Amino acid sequence: MSKQDDYQNYPGFDDADDFLPTEADLQHGTEGTYADQSVWTGKRRIRPLMKLIMFLLVAGALFVVLNATLLKIRSVRVNGNRTIPASTIAELAGLNRDMGYFTVDVARVREGVEQNPYLKFVDLRKQLPGTVVLFVKERAPCANVLGGGTMYLVDEDAYVLQTINDVKNGNTLPVVIGMQVSEARPGSQVISSRPGKVDEYRAIIEELLLQGVVNQFTQIDITDSDHIYLRHTSGYMAELGTAKELMAKIGTLRAVISALQADGLMNGYIDVTIPGEAIYSPQ
Repeated sequence: MSKQDDYQNYPGFDDADDFLPTEADLQHGTEGTYADQSVWTGKRRIRPLMKLIMFLLVAGALFVVLNATLLKIRSVRVNGNRTIPASTIAELAGLNRDMGYFTVDVARVREGVEQNPYLKFVDLRKQLPGTVVLFVKERAPCANVLGGGTMYLVDEDAYVLQTINDVKNGNTLPVVIGMQVSEARPGSQVISSRPGKVDEYRAIIEELLLQGVVNQFTQIDITDSDHIYLRHTSGYMAELGTAKELMAKIGTLRAVISALQADGLMNGYIDVTIPGEAIYSPQ
């Protein structure tokens, strides 16, 4: 059998020419395929993009409408205030019912709150639906810092609360000398021309506060960092040495003063430069 006969044994396999497309078919098929592919590809690329844009526009418009109508601030709560009314603090912060709940600017709130030197902004939290909780701290007067012939009322962190003219006007807080003040403005921390002075002040005041004896001293002298002095209301002058190991030094000083007072000894010099030890010298 010839190869031609073998081909004819396959059903439907006629002349190979029957399977070749005509020129018209090729032209029509190519154009149709290209056109269909172009339209299909365009729809695939353009339609999702248009849908995304429309979605974002609708979502943005809905957010603006809700924030301007339904999502307004309904209430403001203030935590941490003791003497300053919550309404005053909320007003300083600029928080009111005309504001959108989601458009509260924390930086502006902080700036508004701290317009009052006695206030420190701590945090701001939001609670749905429409409540803003403002956390603040009231700065408490701790000492009077003398600098450049001016007296400044400061808190434990040496933030200036106000400039004062008469420390005896109802003020029993100690006077701090030797701070070397170069700049002091209400609402800002004292700037010293000598590095470390503000840190020394903060360390001493912190320990006096912890031991509850700030008001028992009339003067804190930090002029010489190696020889820091405290003057007691009873007239004792105590030397602490440096601002290290203050808990032991001030604790020892308190015990010695109590013992001296019990024995009727007033005034004098007390050396507590060595933690846990004291040397008393009467005047």
